[in-house]
Amino acid sequence: MHRKYSKEITLKPKIVELPTLFNQYWTTQTILSNLSKSTVVFKIKTTAPKNYCVQPRMGRIPPNCFITINIFYQPINTQERKHDRFLVVCAFIPDNTNEPDINELTSETSSNEKYYYKFKIMFSQNAKPQETNQIIDIKKHLKLLKQKRHNQTNKIILSNIKKQSNHKEFLNKLLSKSVLAFFALLVFFLIIFFSF
Repeated sequence: MHRKYSKEITLKPKIVELPTLFNQYWTTQTILSNLSKSTVVFKIKTTAPKNYCVQPRMGRIPPNCFITINIFYQPINTQERKHDRFLVVCAFIPDNTNEPDINELTSETSSNEKYYYKFKIMFSQNAKPQETNQIIDIKKHLKLLKQKRHNQTNKIILSNIKKQSNHKEFLNKLLSKSVLAFFALLVFFLIIFFSF
C-alpha cells in the first residue's frame, strides 16, 4: 500500500467532481506544490489511461514552486463510470543532479524515498462544471471558433465594402458637383453668347 506522504509536497484538490456526461470532452486541473528547499520529480499514473490525457505526465518542480496539472477526459470508453483514480509518485533529488531521466528515477528510487499522492475524479449528477473543470463539447467549441473566424472575416469584408462605398459616395458627389459646375458654366456661356 502506498501510504508515505511528505508535508512539503501538496496536491489540491484531491477530489474533483464532474457531471456524468461521458460522451463529452472536458478538462480539469489539480495543483502539485513543492514547499521544500529541494527539487522534486514526479510521475502520474491513472487507472483509466485510455480515457485521460495528463499534461505534464512527469516533470520536475523547483524548490518553493508549484505546477498545474491538466487532465483531459477523452470519451473513448463511454460506459458509466463512478470514479477514476490517479497516483502521483514523487521523489526529492539533490540540487547538483543533472537533468535525470524521471522515468528511471521514479522506478529506481527506493520506496523509502518515494512519496505517493492520490486524487480522484468523481462523476456525479449533481456536479456543476466550474472554471477549473469545464465541460468542453469539442464539436460546439470548433463550431464557435469557426463562427468567430467567419464573423471576423465578415467584419473585415464589411469594413472594406464600407470604405469602398464611402469612396464611391465621395467620387459620386465629386462627379455630380463637377457635372453641376460644367452645366453652370455652359449655361453661363450660353447666356453670354445669346445676349450678344
